[in-house]
Amino acid sequence: MDNSILNYEIKYSKIKNIYIQIKDGRVIVKAPKRVNKKEIEKIIQQKSEWIQKSIEKENKKQEKEPRYTKEEFKNIVEKNANELIKETGLVPNKITIKQIKYAWGSCTSKKNITINLESTSNKICNITWIMSHKTHESFKRILESSGKIYARI
Repeated sequence: MDNSILNYEIKYSKIKNIYIQIKDGRVIVKAPKRVNKKEIEKIIQQKSEWIQKSIEKENKKQEKEPRYTKEEFKNIVEKNANELIKETGLVPNKITIKQIKYAWGSCTSKKNITINLESTSNKICNITWIMSHKTHESFKRILESSGKIYARI
């Protein structure tokens, strides 16, 4: 990789080792005050493949950035919930938006629905599907549990 193509910023400080950091698509080299620019350029050259891969990874991560702010997303979810209530008559007890590592959303038999904050990177049609699916799943659980009660009687 040609160093003239790769732009990087050098930050000298009271540290022992040289660190290369990729932040917001920029390459930042943190180096001890005693290290000269030629040494830094040599290390940049040696690590150029890793730097390029890291920049690409960072760019892909930025592509997945949310399409909406949390507030905009909350408004979209509320709008979808109101539409679903009109269409189905099913009213969720509580809708929560938070970070979930394992699913797009979850629901409980108490009619509580949680939507994954990661859904902000989805299109509105996917958000509508998640809401619809979780609402119906929640009420299905309620009906199943009440059916079991009646079956015992």
